[in-house]
Amino acid sequence: MVYHVSVDNSGRAIAMKLCQEFGSMRLAEIGGIFGIGSESGVTKTISRFSKRLVKEEEIRESYNILCLDLTP
Repeated sequence: MVYHVSVDNSGRAIAMKLCQEFGSMRLAEIGGIFGIGSESGVTKTISRFSKRLVKEEEIRESYNILCLDLTP
């Protein structure tokens, strides 16, 4: 029997997007930090998260608060 376990990696996706936006990091650098072996994997994760930002108000609010904290 195989069980499907849903894991919420919102925090990880937020961190990756923040690295890209505020850290001006390249995809390969982000992948290295998060243990993702390909740039396409990083792109997919950030892309999925960006779609969630549009759809999910709670995620968007959390992300916006972090962005405000990081903005000088």
